[in-house]
Amino acid sequence: MKLTDRNLPITTVARNIDFEFYWEDKCSNEEGKEMEGMNIKRYMHGNSYKQAYIETHIQRLLENFRPSKKMDEVIKELDAARYEVFCLIITQLQHFNISLVF
Repeated sequence: MKLTDRNLPITTVARNIDFEFYWEDKCSNEEGKEMEGMNIKRYMHGNSYKQAYIETHIQRLLENFRPSKKMDEVIKELDAARYEVFCLIITQLQHFNISLVF
């Protein structure tokens, strides 16, 4: 697991990797990028790096959704992450049918 590529898509790793060190690395990489000014904080996501990364990823996916994106790709990501998402704080939502999340 330590040699697993940290750039694999969420659809591949969400259900297959449970090791916290893997997800801690992914969270650290995301913090360094400072995407949209958001830092991933484990304590805000059940003290789990996996849950923190996936919830933040899904939050960004929904907030940044544009109608030009392929909906089937978004649905695949939502499906892959569904067992790890317990709380989402969505600050903006445009052009997205929220019923797909539920």
